[in-house]
Amino acid sequence: MKFTSTRSCQDFTSAAAITRGIAADGGLFVPCCFPQMSFQKLEELAEADYLTRACEVLKLYLTDYSDEEIAQCVNGAY
Repeated sequence: MKFTSTRSCQDFTSAAAITRGIAADGGLFVPCCFPQMSFQKLEELAEADYLTRACEVLKLYLTDYSDEEIAQCVNGAY
C-alpha cells in the first residue's frame, strides 16, 4: 500500500512513511486508497479476539511487513 503526504503528491511505502513519521513538507501520511473487506471477513473478525483483529486490519495497510512482524508488534504493544 502506498501513502501520500497531505501537502504533496509524492507516494511512499508504508515502511518509508513509518520510518519518516511526518512528511518532509510537514504533511501527514495518509493512505492513497482504503482497502476493502468483505462482509464475511468482518463477521469473522467480530468473533475474533482484539489481537487477531488488530493484526488483520494492520496487514491491509502495512503491506511492506510480514504477518510475523505485524503479529510481533501487535503482541508487544498489547
